[in-house]
Amino acid sequence: MPVVEAVQTFAGIANENEFYSHHYLSEVFKGDIKARLEQWAATEQAHPTQRAPYKQLASWAGQWFALRNAGARAGAAAAQLDSFRQVQQGLLQALGYAMVPQHLELQAGMPVPIWQVLGAPGKAPQVLVVPAYNPGQEEDDILDQQLSAVHYGGVPVPSLLAGVDFASIVSDGLFGADHAPRFIVLVGLQEWLLLDRFKWPNSRALRFDWNEILDRKDPLTLQAAAALLHRDSLAPDSGASLLESLDENAHRHAFGVSAELKYAIREAIETLGNEAVRQLRQQAVEARRGFFSGKDELDPEQLSLECLRLVYRLLFMFYIEARPELGYVPIRSSEVYLKGYSLEALH
Repeated sequence: MPVVEAVQTFAGIANENEFYSHHYLSEVFKGDIKARLEQWAATEQAHPTQRAPYKQLASWAGQWFALRNAGARAGAAAAQLDSFRQVQQGLLQALGYAMVPQHLELQAGMPVPIWQVLGAPGKAPQVLVVPAYNPGQEEDDILDQQLSAVHYGGVPVPSLLAGVDFASIVSDGLFGADHAPRFIVLVGLQEWLLLDRFKWPNSRALRFDWNEILDRKDPLTLQAAAALLHRDSLAPDSGASLLESLDENAHRHAFGVSAELKYAIREAIETLGNEAVRQLRQQAVEARRGFFSGKDELDPEQLSLECLRLVYRLLFMFYIEARPELGYVPIRSSEVYLKGYSLEALH
């Protein structure tokens, strides 16, 4: 899965290839999940034993690290896989899931191990919870994991899945099916991926690093993780899912920002053009040259084009210099860039 950008608004949650726009996650998202957090808080107040999901996640942290350490010492592949299930059990419970292992065959000849299938009977699944850990591949990315005989009770891996990584299994065996799920929660040893069928073709995903999330126990990050991954957010018993509502609002927000940007660009071009006309006219008067006619006549179309170029250059520079971690330009290492091309040079 090619990753162009993996930016974190919340520590431990990577927004890969803009699953949501970075601006939406940093500026709007918290407001969009407020009602869900308030609902959990109200439920906890009415029923103190029903702790909010993000609090349950925080409580599981100690067990998580203890079980991870124990699992690292497990010997045989079957024992390692059993330890993996124990490690993930607390996270699944906190997020409203139950572990119901089965092999789901959405594509002929490709039965994929699944922990839970959620959705209306007789319809395509809404959510699949898919374990994606192969003992012996601890150092590999979750999408590079493969299936082995241990996932099939000692029986050889089906031929269409043998040697196939999970990136391809997701693309071909799950999202590529006629009755494909809307969401997949891919459960790895340390990381989870939240995948959306409509965003996966562009390699867009949310990656949750539980080692970092549970080590830091940052309240905002735990709330965000719970809101994004909880069963009720992805596959509610009735009505649209929270994730679908977030998508709609993210699109509306992006359109609103685009409209505002369009008018701001137009205003910037007019301002630059008017200032250029003022200065050019002053220079023409001082040099006793023509301005409105003759060989020195101002070309309004050329002026508009030059102003447009400058505005877009400024927009580009604002973006790349605000995001030095992307490495598009040598902001910190090149004196030539700083003196000749940077915003500082434009001053």
